[in-house]
Order: sequence, then structure tokens, then C-alpha cells
Amino acid sequence: MPRATSTDISLTKSYIPKVSKIPGISPTIAKFYKSIENRNIHEGRVVDQAYYKSNNIERLFTNIRFDCLFKINEPIVPRFILDFYSQVTVQTDEYGYLVISFMIQHEFITLTLAQFGQILKIPYNGQAVFTNEWDLGSLEYSQETEGPYSTDLPTPDDIRRLLELERVMVDRTIKSQTVTLTPNQILTKELSPDMKQWEELIRENVFGLGGHRDHLPACLAHMLYCVVAEEQYNLAYFFVKRIECARANPTANLPYGMFLTRLYRHIMEVYPILNLTMALDIVDRVMHTIPPSTNDDDDDDVETSRASTPSPTTYLNSLGPLKLTKTTKCLPLPNKPMKLSLNDNHLAKSQNATNAKGNSRGFKKWIITKQDRKPSQNEKTEHGNGKTVQKSRAKVQNVQNQKSDTEESAVKPETRTEKRILLNSNLNYIYLAVKAQKYI
Repeated sequence: MPRATSTDISLTKSYIPKVSKIPGISPTIAKFYKSIENRNIHEGRVVDQAYYKSNNIERLFTNIRFDCLFKINEPIVPRFILDFYSQVTVQTDEYGYLVISFMIQHEFITLTLAQFGQILKIPYNGQAVFTNEWDLGSLEYSQETEGPYSTDLPTPDDIRRLLELERVMVDRTIKSQTVTLTPNQILTKELSPDMKQWEELIRENVFGLGGHRDHLPACLAHMLYCVVAEEQYNLAYFFVKRIECARANPTANLPYGMFLTRLYRHIMEVYPILNLTMALDIVDRVMHTIPPSTNDDDDDDVETSRASTPSPTTYLNSLGPLKLTKTTKCLPLPNKPMKLSLNDNHLAKSQNATNAKGNSRGFKKWIITKQDRKPSQNEKTEHGNGKTVQKSRAKVQNVQNQKSDTEESAVKPETRTEKRILLNSNLNYIYLAVKAQKYI
């Protein structure tokens, strides 16, 4: 990897806030932040598409759900990262499961390992082991022999055989002293060219280590073994152990910057009130992407473009509360007035009769609302003409009263008439037969 890319982690100090120097902060709280805010944040690296499309990276990593390592692309929330690392603790419950606890402002948050993995979108099942050692023999001493994370690990011979290592040197100079390497101590240059790309991707987005890259940590060799053998690997277990180890080391980088943004998003959804004071803390990444092709011996400061990242404003808009909508189905409002020929008294009687029939015959009570379809030329929509339904009904009532006055002088025998009212609906034309007596 070019020197400009391998040393750009120091650029993260430009946006890390100095919380301990905020006026009025208590000395106790300042003590929590002082040892954290002077470190680097390892954001993780966005991976160029041409990179993971080559050398079977996409296929092999997807088989064990390691595709999360090249699909990550998030901005950074520096203040949240400081809050998280300043108080995070990892404990084991009575059943042997890991529990992650931390305080964000006044909220005390506890997550199981499975919940932590789901939020970060990383695998939380499979082989689980953690060690910072170089020698492959350290895996056996670091594995859990009982409980939910008990794992049958491959032997060092199995790992070396499957990785097809080729020993290039036996002696190595470390701090001006010649040291003879054991077979379980693997150098990065012993990997095949294809596997070197796998190693680079895992090292950047899982380990987040600085310093020398010439040797292969035991856990990284184990992960490469799982990629080749298509064995599921518990990445959440390693993340939590790595977080615990980084917090305990006062000079270590703070890993998983982009992955912790996903945890930030989850907390903002569960505790939206925290969004008022923390949302403006989102910044763009400063670490470069993993380019399509790299050269380990290239020391030129070549400018490497970063993959596009959502701007802070765009990202904040995506964190808005969930909009839950309810849909109510109702019938549309008739476009033309109903032709009523009954007066108010008879209409009331007929309505009572209709209600009685509705209870016995299963008639539905319709809710009439405004109709959405475009009215025809012959139809006049009350709302389109600026009139209300009450005005339309009043006009119909005047016509009925005039008709009643002209018929008042006529003498007719008591008869039983049947009136039909046409109701225009969005579903069907419903004819309601109303029978009423009219007394003269």
C-alpha cells in the first residue's frame, strides 16, 4: 500500500474534538476523555469496486458473509466515537454470552453480541477466537473451551497447508538482533499475490492496526483460512474483543469508525432526543480508499481518490424519524345532487326504516367523502363551483317546498308510494327503495 495511504490515519486528529477542554466540564468526566481524544480513529477503508471484483474476493468473501468488509461506506461521528470508547465495557452474563455496555450522555445502553452484530451488519456466528500474538500456536491457548463460543479451531499445520505458504527466509533481524523464525510465524510476503489482497482488505477493515505490516497476525491467518475453507467466522466476537483491547491500550488506534456510525444511527432511532446535540458532529472521511491495484513496495505519495460518501447534510436527512402513515378507505362524494322528493319529516321516517332494514338485511353504513375522479361535462361538482353541500341541499329543499305548495290543493286518496333514490358511488349505483306514507 502506498505510504500516503498507510499514514493517512494521522489526518483523523484534525476533526477529533477536545472534550476534556470544554469550559465547565467536570474533572471526572474530563478524565474519561483525555486519554481517548489524543488517539487516532481508524475509520476503515472504502473499497474500490474494481478491487473486490478481482481475485475472487467478492465470491469468497460473500460465502462467509465477509462482504460487509467491502460494502461499508459511512461518514464519521467523532464525538460519538469518543463517548463510546470512553466508557464501553465488555462483560459475560451468567450463560457465558458477551454483553456490551456503554453510556451515551444520560442513556445507559446494553447490547448482546448478536444485537451488536445485527446493528453493525456483520456476522455473529461461527468460529470465534481472539489473540494479538503472531505465532499460530497462540490460537489454541486463546480459544474458549466451553460455553457458547467454544470453537474447534484448525491446527497450525492445517492453516499453513491450506494457505500454501512458501517460506522465503528463516532468519529475521528484530531490533538489531537476529531472530530465527518458527514455522508458525508467517510473513506477509509468503502469501500468494491473490491472497495478499485478501490480507490487505481484512487488515484494514477488521484489525485497524498501525505500524509494521510485514508479518501476519495469527488471527488474520485464521481468517484467511476460513475464507479459503468457506468456514463461517464470528466477526462480531472479534470486533468486541478488539474494542476491549484498544480501550485498554492508551496508545492504540480507535478502530471501526465507519462501523460505529451504524451504531450511532441505531441509537438515534431508538433515542431520537439525542439527535439534538450530537447530529452536527458528522464529518467526511479523511482516510483514502483501497485502490484497484496496489504495490507493497511503492513509496510514492500518489494521491488516491476517495469513494463518494454521503455528505453530512444528506446523512442527517436519512436519520429522520420513521414516518408511519395510516390509510383510510372511504366512498367518494357524489358529483351530482341527489334527487330527493321527500320532505324532512318523511325523510327522517324513511331513514329510520332504512336503518331497521340495514340491521336485518346487512346494509352497510357508507362514509361519503370527496370523489377523486374528474367529473363529466353534465355533472357539476359542488366543490369545483365553490359551493358547499349544505347549499346544494337547501336548493333541493326549496324545490320540494314549491312542489308541495302546488299539490296542496289537490285531493288524493291515501296511497302507498315507492320512491327510489339514486346514489352515485365509486363502486356501484345503489338503489335504495324507500317506502313511506304521505298524508294530505
